[in-house]
Amino acid sequence: MAPRDTLTRRADEVTDPTDYIGVEQGKTRRIDRMNKEESPASSRRGWAAFNEAAAKKAEEGFPERFTLGDENEAVLMVFLEDQPLQVWEEHWIQEAPGKRKSFACLPSVNEDAEGCPFCDELDDKPSLLAAFNVAVLDEGTWKLKVLVGRTRVVKAVQAHANGRTTSPINKDGLYFEAYKTGTGTESTPHFNRMVESLGEVSESEVIPPETMTELKSKLWAQYAFAPKADDVRKVVDAVLRS
Repeated sequence: MAPRDTLTRRADEVTDPTDYIGVEQGKTRRIDRMNKEESPASSRRGWAAFNEAAAKKAEEGFPERFTLGDENEAVLMVFLEDQPLQVWEEHWIQEAPGKRKSFACLPSVNEDAEGCPFCDELDDKPSLLAAFNVAVLDEGTWKLKVLVGRTRVVKAVQAHANGRTTSPINKDGLYFEAYKTGTGTESTPHFNRMVESLGEVSESEVIPPETMTELKSKLWAQYAFAPKADDVRKVVDAVLRS
């Protein structure tokens, strides 16, 4: 899925390999950094070196995934776009006892892919997912995150996207209190409407215009990527041998 506006945007290649296994590792960069030269890696000592490296890593970053917490962990959030940034299918493959990995279903992330070994050889049925660019109030600070959801979460968002008072979901002054009830596959997502003009959002919680502008300048254009062919082959062969 190509970025919608590569001149003003965003990430050029990859998401967090610890959060999404099957993503090609080590290449995430934002568009506004692509033309900058990177200094060669070097070994440095001291806390100052650590703090500098940590700050640089945070700036380059990976999309931070937003996960719904329990009702007592409800958070305030805003949708930054009126539709998903990406829709794809995902396989969860058990390649060994107690060892499962997630992989994007190839045709759902690469239109040139000729089939998917997980579907064709393992007869595994992928799950449908969608990702949304959102702003989340995190310990008093508004942060850009990506809400990733399966069908139940996406349908809850879609209900608001089609709602009379909540469409479009990214309109000015519209916030949502987000949480889930229940556990595991039986959990239910909740996105309760909160309207700034009705006094449902406190002044201290409102996103400042300059913060909103900054967050929207950094929206992610893609979350899931095609896994490496060699990795797919190794996993499929391991499953077939087991």
